[in-house]
Amino acid sequence: EDEGDVLHFAFVVTNTGNVALRIDTISDPDAQVSGGPVTLAPGETDADSFTASHVVTHDDVVRGYFQNSATVTGHAVSSDGAPIRNGDGTPLQAEDVSDAGTDPDGQPLEDPHGVETPDGAGEVDGDPTNDPTVVSLGRPEILLEITIVDTPDMNGNGIFDAGDQIVYAFTVTNTGNVLLEDVTIDADSLTLDLPGFSCVPITLEAGQSATLTCTGNRYTVTPDDVGRGTVSLNAIAAGTSIAGIEVTSSDAVMSAPMAVGGLSLTKVADRSTALVGDLVTYTLELENDSAGIRTQTDLVDTLPAGFSYQSGSARLDGVAAEPEQQGSRLIWSGLTLEPGDIVQVTLNALVGGSVQPGAHVNRARAYHPETGQPVTAEAEAAIRVEADAVFACSTVIGRVFDDLDHDGYFNGEPARENLRIGSANLAGSAGQEKGIPGVRLVTPRGLAVTTDEHGRFSLPCAALPRDIGSNFMLKLDERTLPLGYRVTTENPRVVRLTPGMLTKMNFGATLSSVVRIDLSARAFHGERDLRPELVQGLQTMVTEIAQKPSVLRISYQLAAGEARASARDRLRQVERQVRQLWPANGRYALSIETVIERAVSQAGGQ
Repeated sequence: EDEGDVLHFAFVVTNTGNVALRIDTISDPDAQVSGGPVTLAPGETDADSFTASHVVTHDDVVRGYFQNSATVTGHAVSSDGAPIRNGDGTPLQAEDVSDAGTDPDGQPLEDPHGVETPDGAGEVDGDPTNDPTVVSLGRPEILLEITIVDTPDMNGNGIFDAGDQIVYAFTVTNTGNVLLEDVTIDADSLTLDLPGFSCVPITLEAGQSATLTCTGNRYTVTPDDVGRGTVSLNAIAAGTSIAGIEVTSSDAVMSAPMAVGGLSLTKVADRSTALVGDLVTYTLELENDSAGIRTQTDLVDTLPAGFSYQSGSARLDGVAAEPEQQGSRLIWSGLTLEPGDIVQVTLNALVGGSVQPGAHVNRARAYHPETGQPVTAEAEAAIRVEADAVFACSTVIGRVFDDLDHDGYFNGEPARENLRIGSANLAGSAGQEKGIPGVRLVTPRGLAVTTDEHGRFSLPCAALPRDIGSNFMLKLDERTLPLGYRVTTENPRVVRLTPGMLTKMNFGATLSSVVRIDLSARAFHGERDLRPELVQGLQTMVTEIAQKPSVLRISYQLAAGEARASARDRLRQVERQVRQLWPANGRYALSIETVIERAVSQAGGQ
């Protein structure tokens, strides 16, 4: 029954005396009585004449029961209905207080609150047989619900495993219709060890729900729990109605499976190739794949060298979110991901002028905010920066020319078109040097180029030097020169290249007279000393070739059994002597060739 319901009572009245009794009404202070009057003969019982009703009040419901007693008074009458009086003239009458009756099913009403007791604890007017009628109104009930409100990822690996915690909440609901007091969790009923567990007792109105305030409601996952695969908690909630009735409710909750899911990170760029000056958009997606664990992490993106973050371009799930910048590192701290959540970060990076052509990798990773340990694999996004022909490449051009004056410098095209390479008559052509066609030049990487009809060559984008420049080497293949020509410049040549700049490399070669000196062991004293005759001859030779460009070829004839090492040492002595004589006489850079030959045997007509 609830507040406003109506309780209906019936009265059973019996005349236990030896005279007739007239009953006008029944007195009930807590119920409204109707019916009567009625006259009962001795021994007669009436169960239909009187009824009563009571509207259930809020206090009744809170109390949990309604209790009342009624009083019946009968006046003695004669057979003709006249009142019978006592000797003193007062009316003769009988009176009784009601005893507990029966419920609508005819079962005796028993007081659950200890009122109807055989020892008269609930007696009325001192009469142990006059127990009040008690109707139970309340329905005390309680419901417990245990939930997992958090699973802190204590080691930050995005996996629900040993060392992580489970935070429990206990919600109680008064599902009855009476007030409940001292509602709390029975700590002895817990099936997990929760050190220091305690909940503050509360009072619940009918229909009210509340989450208990508890301490010690965190459980730390153990390796044994991981072995079992899950964690289960059972508990009992208890409360007492205002009538003193204790009610309980139990519940259980099971955690998500252990060691599943975790954090995963992917990264992509909006293009596969880029040029210096381009803006590249990177997209990172961090996902919590776990089934039931929330995690917090720091996301760190490391840009390639020479790439710069464009301030204000970063978005976190579409909302502006500037990262903390530490050099090339971009950091988004304290990202919280519920199970199944995906966080997306986008940003723009500028390809700077110092970036060299080739592959450049952007790397990202998530880290535990407290330990700094990585909690995801490294995600990569690679783009290839292509060379810009204008700003990055360095082009090499040049010419292989007939160096008539042996000075190693190109003096311009000859004025006379009929001047031929190899002409014996070069008089009057000083300062006019013609290109040599068909000469091959090769780089250390194997790139080859051949001169055109004017002796010219070019190597477009020969190299991609850095800002400070780089060295470039080119070698002339002397086997492709016209017969009798010798190189008059450095070979190979090395020049310094600058990005976006044109660099010239010229090679000189000319038809030179070859002056040959043939030597043998007879030209020396001992192992190394030159004979005076040889020294005198070298002096004369230097004077003769000082003005006319020539190539000096020194040949050494090995005798039978003579060691090559000895011959090389003697050749070095001769070359050293010539080099000492040359500065005072020569007018060009003298080229000296040395060769060791073994004398041909004359036996057998050879």
